Amino acid sequence: SRAGLATVLVQQLLCVVRQIMAHVAASSAASVACVAPWLLTGVALGRSSRRHISTGSLAAAVMPLRNSLLAACRGCRAAGIPGPAVVGSASAMLESQQHQQPSESDYQKLLRSLGANRSSRAVPSDNAASSQPGNQSTPCSTKGPLGSWEDVHRQAEVAATWPSHPLVPQERLALAAAFVAQASSHFRKTEAECGRILCDLYEQLCTEGANPRVSNRTVSAVHCGVVAVNSEHSLEAACREVTELLLRGHAVSVASPQGQALELARSLTAGFPAPLLQAVELGPMSTLPQTVRAFRGTGFSAAELWAERVPPPDFGGHVLLPQEQSMSPCGSNLVVAHGMCSAGAAFGLVQALPADEAQCGSSRILGEEAADLARFLPVTDNTGAKVADLLDLLWTIHGAEPSQGSPSPLDSIVSIEAAHKHFILTSSGEVPEDVVKAALVAVASPLPREKATLHLVGLGGVSRGNRPQLREPLRSFLAAVHQAKGKGGGGLHWQVREHADWSGFCDWLHTGALEETELPQLFATRRQLEMEVRRRCAQVGGVAWPSLFVAEPFEQLRRWTTICE
Repeated sequence: SRAGLATVLVQQLLCVVRQIMAHVAASSAASVACVAPWLLTGVALGRSSRRHISTGSLAAAVMPLRNSLLAACRGCRAAGIPGPAVVGSASAMLESQQHQQPSESDYQKLLRSLGANRSSRAVPSDNAASSQPGNQSTPCSTKGPLGSWEDVHRQAEVAATWPSHPLVPQERLALAAAFVAQASSHFRKTEAECGRILCDLYEQLCTEGANPRVSNRTVSAVHCGVVAVNSEHSLEAACREVTELLLRGHAVSVASPQGQALELARSLTAGFPAPLLQAVELGPMSTLPQTVRAFRGTGFSAAELWAERVPPPDFGGHVLLPQEQSMSPCGSNLVVAHGMCSAGAAFGLVQALPADEAQCGSSRILGEEAADLARFLPVTDNTGAKVADLLDLLWTIHGAEPSQGSPSPLDSIVSIEAAHKHFILTSSGEVPEDVVKAALVAVASPLPREKATLHLVGLGGVSRGNRPQLREPLRSFLAAVHQAKGKGGGGLHWQVREHADWSGFCDWLHTGALEETELPQLFATRRQLEMEVRRRCAQVGGVAWPSLFVAEPFEQLRRWTTICE
């Protein structure tokens, strides 16, 4: 039965990966206890200035990981999409390997030793890969129409039978590290460095008891992820995206066009269990399976990817643009990230653990500006800790991590910047809690130019050329925002845009958003965003997030910031 086959497959995967771990060199970095330069100990919230929120030791716990977190946020913006010369050397290496008997690694020997007791479709052996290259990782590519995503459907069917992820965090680390090692043998070592840095961070997070407040993010189920490339020239830069999704617990398919790109992708995934990592032929985006939870496109523009369909919940990509067309606010980087790839990937690997109440610091008041804004929160609001945790992380992570070591494409300064946030308001009779909390964070944030735009949709007055008649408390809230000076004293860079209706807002996404200097990060407030709004936002390179202040502080940090290199 399918359930029985899945059970046997899970046992085989566990056996393989656990043996791999014995052959993967483990290097543990000693954590140095540092004191955060600024530790938020409390925020005055609510209608009473005596109402305080205390934070635990999150800032102090994150400080030893700060440099590792910033280094792991380096992406293809630093490494760049390799040129034809680099890929040509990798292709030549692949061709030479096909004409000689390669020496087996310990990892490959373990997979081959299990070949007689497993399905070659589930976990292809080295022998199968060498004798039938067309069937390795994509056993049904010769059946049915080409580029039909059939292998992704099959991978999703297998993953759906698993009650939980078959690999524990240390085993996922071993799987990702093995992929990075295999990619390093095909490409320049410096270009695989991004994946290795991600693995180093994840190893620190997996060290049990090393940090009482921070650990690797929990993975409960296996979701399918696709990393698509437009040509063999983009495969090198895509390796980091594959590593990230493997560490986050996805079953990954590397989708490449038929030809040299697909052969190179098959070589990168040779010997890995296909239910967890495989190479497939790239299919039309319009028929991308709905079971795909995460998508990364390297070499594709956002307009190409999302012209016809709504993106999956987790999506993004990188594209190489001429310097004069770059929308990056961080300098002369030509590899431009769009979608969720503009945020810090490393933040998606981390989770904050509950604080011991006995270790919580004393509280203090930030100032009158925060108190003036906080009065717009509901009296029963008890989520001020979310604001405090996010501020803790911003004050700990902000600033640049300078390059060190020998010169390489990865020697760039990495820092976080405030993303330009967009909120939709459909009523002037109330102020959504997330908007108030965003103002609280902005007024106390260490990041310069905390920008936000409030989109007033359907509040009247726009079609007649007049300003809408705002009601309380929105009118008083906007006045308080405009009067706030913020941490740097330059004021909050918040603005208001008015749209006659949802059609007018979609028109702005289609044209006006392209005139912005930053990609739009759109957040819902009171209602779920329509599919067309999500698609148009993704088409211009932005993200329509369901919410900003989710339960996980590191996820809040990921949505609040963008990475600059």
